Amino acid sequence: MHPFAGARSDLARETLAAVRQSLDERRRATSAAVDTTGVAITESAVARDDGTTVPVRIYRGGPAPAPTVIYCHAGAFVLGNLDTDHHQCVTMARGARCTVVSVDYRLAPEHPYPAALLDAAAVLTWARASAADIGVDPARLAVAGSSAGAALAAGLAQRCAEGELPPIVGVLLHQPVLDDRPTASKAEFATTPGFDGAAAQLMWRHYLGDTAPDAASVPARNH
Repeated sequence: MHPFAGARSDLARETLAAVRQSLDERRRATSAAVDTTGVAITESAVARDDGTTVPVRIYRGGPAPAPTVIYCHAGAFVLGNLDTDHHQCVTMARGARCTVVSVDYRLAPEHPYPAALLDAAAVLTWARASAADIGVDPARLAVAGSSAGAALAAGLAQRCAEGELPPIVGVLLHQPVLDDRPTASKAEFATTPGFDGAAAQLMWRHYLGDTAPDAASVPARNH
């Protein structure tokens, strides 16, 4: 656990490539060992407005048309891919007999806000528009995510509530990171193994880039 914890804390731009490679290799190995019994898994791609695509992994744990969750993985906005929360997606699809669409969104700092959120929004919109083709029940769409992915899911939910995106019926936020502002706990946990206050601040700087934090970019500021 010690190498993993240290790597997760080191989010400096100059070391991100090495941290990503190490983490991706470990996640690839662990995801390959996941028991996927009862879950049909396929991969696809969703078109962006500029003609590029967002890779997605689709987990089908129940009959169509199925309730469907658009899922955003953890990774401090700067780490991770479709293998990151593979186990969680399999467990959710099988346990809830639903479909989970995991989003391989673009990572900061190379792609700052709003890139990742736009990718997740494109997948949600696609799931609604393509419901009949992919076996989705458009009346039972939800969003979910872990850590930074939970921030993206919260951003989606807020836009759904404001009428900018298709309506959803549920939101699941696992250990959500919703606020860029300094807090007492960020100051207190300054040397925590795995992830500390400094890393929490840095992840938001990477994600926001040149964007001033506001209600559109930071879920906790939207109230």
